[in-house]
Amino acid sequence: MSTRRRRPSESSLALSFIDTISGGFGAAFFLFLIFASMPFEDRAAAGGASRFMEIWLNWKSAGDLMEVTLEHESGVKIRLTSKDFAVDPFTGALKPETKTSRILWRSAQVNGFSWFGETGMHNDAVAAMRLRLADPCPGNWWITATLHSRPAGEAWLGGPLAVSYDASARVFDGVSRNSDYVVKDQTILPGATVVLDWSTADGASTKIKVDAPPRQKLKYCPTAAVHS
Repeated sequence: MSTRRRRPSESSLALSFIDTISGGFGAAFFLFLIFASMPFEDRAAAGGASRFMEIWLNWKSAGDLMEVTLEHESGVKIRLTSKDFAVDPFTGALKPETKTSRILWRSAQVNGFSWFGETGMHNDAVAAMRLRLADPCPGNWWITATLHSRPAGEAWLGGPLAVSYDASARVFDGVSRNSDYVVKDQTILPGATVVLDWSTADGASTKIKVDAPPRQKLKYCPTAAVHS
């Protein structure tokens, strides 16, 4: 008597190769529809705070202070003092102290500036400060530096002593281009104020140029250029 071998019954939950592939394409197409229907964010596309202007100032006198003032082509002048701004001692975040404090950037960070009670960034007899502005207002900027000296006793006998300083700046347009500015080996007397005269790839210039962001309007920026 012959016997028939029974074939094991297939599970009703098993999927064929074709079912698996078609289901994967269906899920991918469904996700595509979801993301394609989401609203387009102009701010994210414009790079946000990827645009920046960063300034380094170094001076060879750890006992003196160098103050920085920013001037925009609109005529707005910003003096970085404790009267107008507060700084987070842990992160260096710079925030306006009063509602009347004018800002020309989305956010800012400063390190080594002794007006804010910090000891500053020191390397032996060299002091330094760093200022970084995220999304600065487009246009031309002028940077001035003032030396506030605390001379030792012997300096009073021999007159004021000049202090050596140098500076560098970098502007990134948020897309692909860096612009570099350099000040090499200059001197300044106590109490004097100088406009930083930069060396660039295009020659010497007292101004730093910041390009406008693509497809984005910065509401905190002035519109009229009134700088003389």
